[in-house]
Parts: sequence; structure tokens; C-alpha cells
Amino acid sequence: MENKNQPRKGKGYTSIVLTIIVIGLLIAGVIGAYSYIASSPTWYVKWKIHSYLRKQTGKRSFKTDFQFPSEKEMKTIPDVLKTNILQASQIGKITKKDIKSLRNEVNRLASSNKVLRAEISNLQTNLDAKKAELTKIQTTTNANPVVISNLNALKLTITNLVSALSSKREQLAAVNKELNTHSKDLQELQQQINTQQQAIQSVLTLSPTNPVVVAQNEFLKKTREKLNGATTYRGMYEVIGQELWVADKLLESLNPVYRKIGLALARQAALDSQNYSENYWLAARIYEAYLLPNLDNATDPNYKMPLSMENILNESVQCFRNIEETDNVINAYKTMIEKTGGSARADSARVQLSFIFEQAGNYKEAIYYLKDIQATNNFARQLARIPALEAKLNPPKKK
Repeated sequence: MENKNQPRKGKGYTSIVLTIIVIGLLIAGVIGAYSYIASSPTWYVKWKIHSYLRKQTGKRSFKTDFQFPSEKEMKTIPDVLKTNILQASQIGKITKKDIKSLRNEVNRLASSNKVLRAEISNLQTNLDAKKAELTKIQTTTNANPVVISNLNALKLTITNLVSALSSKREQLAAVNKELNTHSKDLQELQQQINTQQQAIQSVLTLSPTNPVVVAQNEFLKKTREKLNGATTYRGMYEVIGQELWVADKLLESLNPVYRKIGLALARQAALDSQNYSENYWLAARIYEAYLLPNLDNATDPNYKMPLSMENILNESVQCFRNIEETDNVINAYKTMIEKTGGSARADSARVQLSFIFEQAGNYKEAIYYLKDIQATNNFARQLARIPALEAKLNPPKKK
């Protein structure tokens, strides 16, 4: 039977429900759009940079004079680089393992070698002590049953120690044999890679008379003159926009030689943002959108050189820290790990991330990055932090 006191759900009720649904869909759409933007940072950050520069200068385009390589040159990969790309998957002649696996195995075997040598030393010390004790007892003429019992027990202990020592020495010999094999493979493969890297460096190092290098130097000379003569921020931002326009074009090239020049110009734009316009926000966005995504083009071999991976990373991190962008500091180190995998560079980035997460009280992540270190022998002091971090993560319960 219908309850007459219950209000009817008429058109007004339906309209309210539909309105709530529409608002819900709009909110979901905004959240989805934000998530999409967050997952595509490079293009979005570039859009923010260009929007900012257009607003500051009133210009929609920053096209400028620059003697670019021909379209064919921009799309051509040097033969030596093609060869090295094909050789990147090479493995050791004896072990048939790649260089990352070889490094891990050498580290593991070296660690086993160290443990076994310590165990053998301890066993030898114990054996020497027991032999001295046996000699002392044997010089005693007392045929007391207790003495005889102790003597027999001591002889059995010495026999067991000799057996254990022999077993450990056999294990050490096997480990050393395996270690020598893997070390030889690693050394030969590393030598081959070093030769390849030298060949790459010779290709990436253009002569001062190369047309693109001449164009780069002339362009930088003009931008220095403009920046030093600029009396307004508008003039400074116009130069920075031109540097990024040229960098964008060069970074699109298939030739890593030209991409490296593009990286150099993008870096210059970031430095000019800090040193001339004193805009650390803009510099940070340039590092975020231009430098870090192209970190693999930072091929200078010495870590102190301007276009080395380490220097680009350090500059980026310092810039982010200047404006307290911790999330971007974390992303910068993660980018280094993504680009360099099991290298010493990646391990150093893992250590830095462990410090950041530890300071933030995120002990789980700090432990994760320490345990993810590949060359454990080189970071023993850092790995020694793990027990203390685990104690902080799982403190003993109060009774």
C-alpha cells in the first residue's frame, strides 16, 4: 500500500540526480586531464615555458638566424655510431654474459673470495692453537684417563679443523678460478667498449672549422652581445626564447652530433635564465624539459666537463633545490638511473635518493634504493646504513 506521507520523486528529483552525475563526470574529467598532463611532463613543461616567454616578450615566435645542417645531414646517423649500436649487445667470449651480468658476477665472486679468505684465516688460527695445545699435552707423561680423553678429543678436533680447512681451500680455489674467468671476460669486454667510446667521442667532437660549430659560435657571440646590452627583461627573454628555438630544432636530429649541440644551447638558455634574468623557475623548467630528457646526449667523458651526464644532473638538482622542488630533485636522480642502469653513475644516484627519502622519513624507499645498488663493494659504507634504517622502519613495540 502506498505511503501517502512519502514525497513523490518527480522531475525535480531527476534533475538533481542528473546534475550530480554531470558534476561528477566533470570532476573525473579534470582529474583525468591532470593525470594525463602529469604523465606527459616534457611536452607540458615545454608548453609552459613557451607560454611564459610569449607573455613576457609579446612574441609568438622566436625564430632566428642559424645555419642549420642540411635536412639530409640532420637525418643521417654516422656509420661508426650505427656499428656501435649493433655492438652494444655484445657478450663475453667465455662466459657468454653481458657486461652488466659480468659486473654483478665479479662483485659476487669477489665478495665470496673475501668471506672464504677470512674463514680460512680463522680456521688456520684455530688449528695452530689446537696443535700447540696438543704438543703441550703430549709432553706430559701422566697417563691419567682424563688427560688421555682430552688428548683424543683434541686430536678429533684437529682432524675436523684440517678437513674443514681443506674444504674451504677447495671452495676458494673454485671461486678464484671462476673469478679469474669472469674478470678476464669483463676486462676484455670493457676494453672493447672503451674502444667503441673513443670512436664515438672522435665522431662527436667536431673540428672548430665545422660549419655547424662555426654557426654555434657565431650564434652564441650574438646572444652574449644582446644579453649584455639588454636593458629590459623582455630583451633577455627574447634571447632565451631564440636559444630554445634553435635547441629544439637540433634536438630533433637523428645525428647525435647535432643533438649534443642542441643540448649545449638548451643548457646555455638555462644558465642565462639564472645569470641574466635571475629566473630560477624558468631555468628549472628548461632543465626539466630539455636537459634531463636528453641526458643520454651528454657524452663528455670527464664528469667535470659541461656536457657530461654528471654535470647536467648536478646543475639540474642544484637549480631544483634553489626553489625547493624536491619532487624534481627525485625525478632527476631517477632519470639518471633510467638512462644509465647498472653503472656507477646510477649507483651514486641511488645513494642520493636514499638520503632524500631518509630525511623525509620514508625509510622504506631509502632501504629500497640502497638495496638496489649494483656495485655493492664500492658502497659498503652506504649499505651499512640499512640495519639502522630497518630499525627505524620497524621499531620494537613497547611492552
